[in-house]
Amino acid sequence: MLNESISPFGRVEMWRGDCRLNISVAASFVWRSHGGTPIMDDPTTMYGSLRDDFLAHCKRIHRERDTRAKSLDTDGLLSLYAQDAVLETPLVPAIFEGHSGILRGHPEIRPFFEEGARRRPNELVRWYRNDNWFTDGKRVLIWEYPRQAPDGDQIELMEVMEIEKGLIQHHRIYWGWFGVNQLTQNAVRKATLTSYTNGRGF
Repeated sequence: MLNESISPFGRVEMWRGDCRLNISVAASFVWRSHGGTPIMDDPTTMYGSLRDDFLAHCKRIHRERDTRAKSLDTDGLLSLYAQDAVLETPLVPAIFEGHSGILRGHPEIRPFFEEGARRRPNELVRWYRNDNWFTDGKRVLIWEYPRQAPDGDQIELMEVMEIEKGLIQHHRIYWGWFGVNQLTQNAVRKATLTSYTNGRGF
C-alpha cells in the first residue's frame, strides 16, 4: 500500500456548498499526509489545512456566478472576472460569426454576456444544478450543469475555472452531446437560410 505522504498522487476534494464531502479522487496535484492534511507542491513540507480564503472564494463564485447569470446581471457577472481574464466556449463562434472560441479581457467578454442576456429566455437554458463543486484546493474550481433537469433536458455544461486573488482568471466551458447537437442544428439552419437567400437574390 502506498504511503500518501510520499506518493506522487493526492486527492481532488468534492464540496457541497461550504461542506466538504467524504468523496475524493486520485490526482497528481494535491499532496496529502496520512492525517488528511494537504501538502502542496513539496511532499516534505507541511502547509497546514486548505486555505480558507481560497475555499471562501470558490464558494462565493460558485453561488454568485449562477445567480448573476440567471438574473441577466451583466455588470455583476463581469465583476467576478479579472480584467485580463480569458473565457473559452464553443458558444462564442456560434454568436459572433468568424470569431474563435476565445475571449480575452473585459472588452471582449462583456459583449458576449450582453448578447447572451438578450437571447434569453431560452427553454433549454434552465440553470439547473446541485450544490456540489470540486477544487484542487489551490487554483481550480469545477461544477456541472447536467443534461437531465427536473423539468426536462437542458444544455449541459462543465464549468472549469482558474481562480486568482478571488477572481476568475481563466474560464473554460465544456458542452456535452445534447448542447453540441443544438449548436450543430442551429449552424445547419443558418447555412441553409443563407444559401436559400443568396439563391433567390435577396
